Amino acid sequence: MEKKAFRERTINDFLDDLGSRSPAPGGGAAAGLLGAQACALAEMVCHLTESNKNYAQFHEKAGEYAAVFNMARSIFLDLMDEDAANFLELMETLRSIRNLPLEERQEKQLEAFKKAIAVPRQMAQTMSELLPSFTNLLLKGNKNALSDSIMAAQSAIACIQANHCLNLGEFCFSQPHIRIQEVADLALPVAPQPPSQRRKPRVSPAYRPPIRPKEIRPQVSFFDPKHPLYQKAVVFTGELSIDRREAMQRAVNVGAVIKTAVSRKTDFLVVGRQYDGPGGTATVSNKEEKARAILAEGKSNLCLLTEAEFFRLLQGSLHHTLPAEPRAAATKP
Repeated sequence: MEKKAFRERTINDFLDDLGSRSPAPGGGAAAGLLGAQACALAEMVCHLTESNKNYAQFHEKAGEYAAVFNMARSIFLDLMDEDAANFLELMETLRSIRNLPLEERQEKQLEAFKKAIAVPRQMAQTMSELLPSFTNLLLKGNKNALSDSIMAAQSAIACIQANHCLNLGEFCFSQPHIRIQEVADLALPVAPQPPSQRRKPRVSPAYRPPIRPKEIRPQVSFFDPKHPLYQKAVVFTGELSIDRREAMQRAVNVGAVIKTAVSRKTDFLVVGRQYDGPGGTATVSNKEEKARAILAEGKSNLCLLTEAEFFRLLQGSLHHTLPAEPRAAATKP
């Protein structure tokens, strides 16, 4: 028997499904419901503003906003179903292509991943376009419903943050049940080149102009003070699967403070891929060496994070697993 659409189920039925062993509905559907709730709450504030004569100058705009929020609420409810269906299809695809030839398997994997992240992107984009309306309602709407306006705006921002998977590598890292852990795992094989055209292995990263953390400003209006990265000093080293500026932007958007150098005041050092040295030996950056030395002193709460841990920490899912005491440094290669 085909299940009803989420909009047709009771709240308790949805929560039962969300808490079940099934991978869907999951975070995407929950984020969609959060977006629908934000729109419904903002719609209520619009109606309370329209019915109050003290806000006569804002009546027309409040009516327009109410219609927009009502339409957006319906969109988010539909996207909840679409997200759950796409994710289940992704899981089925990964199971069904195990015995296919490598090239065909990788092509189907990439198609399935693109489809799976399409809905989260649409949720984030839709809510981003609505943010000015939430802000204007917060500033000019009925002050007797100010707490409702604030809750609606914060829910809208949380919906965007939950769906802000703009990079396929980040998506793979953030899904623990997906064994693919690198974007390279999805790349199609490249035709071999003649020896004369082959490039020598790169032993050091190409030069890029230094990134100035002060130039990276938050793209959100509110921070969650309870987020594990809020007001934490974060330093990056090594190469990530996404551009470092983008990684810094994600951290800044949840309230982190980006630093360029490691010190005893550093809270997190995100360690990316280190380039191989002569003879294929592993290398450790100067930042990581300094972090290990600080940890050895036992006078800092500095914590080393892998890229996967950083992505999970951005989502808040690693918060309760971080050690209360400074984490011991790993054995140097």
